[in-house]
Formats: sequence, structure tokens, C-alpha cells
Amino acid sequence: MEHFTRPLQRENTKNIKISYLLLGPTRTAFFKKANMPTKNIEKIMLYPEKVAKNTVEKLLRGKKRIVLRFLYKLYCFLR
Repeated sequence: MEHFTRPLQRENTKNIKISYLLLGPTRTAFFKKANMPTKNIEKIMLYPEKVAKNTVEKLLRGKKRIVLRFLYKLYCFLR
């Protein structure tokens, strides 16, 4: 998604805000419906309420790239 969104941000000539969200595993019904185990990722899973709150706050501040976990911020920095 990042490789699609960044060129859009650069080419944007109108007053349109384009952001992308990198959040990692979130506690939703997805894992249960997909029959995927969560034992190894329970400690790093985010709560949807926290994701929503932090995402809206960062969108309102005009952030183009929204990263919600420190490890993902580190990963993005090192890339």
C-alpha cells in the first residue's frame, strides 16, 4: 500500500489529503474467522478503539504516514 500511496501524495495537485496507515495485528474477528492462531502475537496486538483514536488524531494533524507501534516505526525508519 505504501508504494501505491506515496506516488499519489507526490502527484496530488488538489487540496486532497492522502494518508496511509501501518498498524500491524489488531484484535478483531479476522483471526477467528480465518482460523488463524494468535498465541504468538497476543502481546503486540492493538485494540481497535486505540487504533481508531490514534489514527483520527494523526489524520487531523496532517500526517501522511501513520504508524501506530514503535516496532513498526523502527522498521519503517530502517527500510
